[in-house]
Amino acid sequence: MKIPTISLCFNIAQDVEEHDAAALQLALMGIAGAIDWSLGPPQLLVSSDAEGGSLLGGQLDLYSARPPTILPLEMDRRNLAEVELLIYALRGLSQRRGLLLEFELDGEYVGSIEDGELDLSLRAGLLEPWREHLARMGDPQVFGSPADK
Repeated sequence: MKIPTISLCFNIAQDVEEHDAAALQLALMGIAGAIDWSLGPPQLLVSSDAEGGSLLGGQLDLYSARPPTILPLEMDRRNLAEVELLIYALRGLSQRRGLLLEFELDGEYVGSIEDGELDLSLRAGLLEPWREHLARMGDPQVFGSPADK
């Protein structure tokens, strides 16, 4: 059975400076080899917007847990761990460079990081419910993450 996938996309939601692309690429390269990614490490995305400006961000592909799909506990735990690793890396980048990063999961806004701080949507709307779901499913490894502290 083929499991559907979704994408967690993120972008710098402010004017992009010359060195932001290199800093983002370095952050992504820094975590690329940290773990064996389920569907590959996060990818850098660069494009132009309608006004001719530059859009800079990236994408992490994940296995979908949206109904009717029910992911095995191990796959869902791994998805969360990958998302937390990405968010932790981007949190540091945001803090060092004073960046605002916005996140969408499968096209739906799920929150932001500004100056290294996760907003309520990202913490309480995405990460915490995901951990609570895993805990309800009997996952003893879910205790929180340094990504949202």
